[in-house]
Amino acid sequence: EECITEEMRALWGDLQAHRDAPEFFKSISIARDGGLSEVDCLFENTRFFMASISFTFILLNIGVLLNSNMRAIWEGIWKDGQLGSVDQLVGDAGSDVFLITGAAIKAVCGMQLPPKVVLAILELGLVGLIIARVAKCVGTILLGDEYERWHAVSYLFLGTLRELQVLSALKMLA
Repeated sequence: EECITEEMRALWGDLQAHRDAPEFFKSISIARDGGLSEVDCLFENTRFFMASISFTFILLNIGVLLNSNMRAIWEGIWKDGQLGSVDQLVGDAGSDVFLITGAAIKAVCGMQLPPKVVLAILELGLVGLIIARVAKCVGTILLGDEYERWHAVSYLFLGTLRELQVLSALKMLA
């Protein structure tokens, strides 16, 4: 109610008074080619630069994620060139930081992992899942029918690649 001003009420009243003949969009026409003749007006050479920056950030982000997480796993599990004991692995980090995932990993692997290693494994799994979605989209673009290709291009560029650009450990906290 506070956002509605008297001016807005007057405009609404005027619209209601002329409801039978609204004059909205009276100069708009739909192009017969669906607007494809206007694409050259929308496309500029700066799009190539912006696309290359986007792909560079994607590759850098994947590289940093893989490097840092593999290093965290390696340093977290191996102590002095050999597999560390449970006491060495967990140390002062505590065993109850990840109750569910810690118990599941202990049941599957027979060992308890430090929280840093658990986060690294989860993040690598998430990166792998998104890369698999990229591969599926690329496969559909190459091998699918026309509708599937258009849908895959949309899904790839408007969703999956953007996720790869911003994926980090902070996303796991949300």
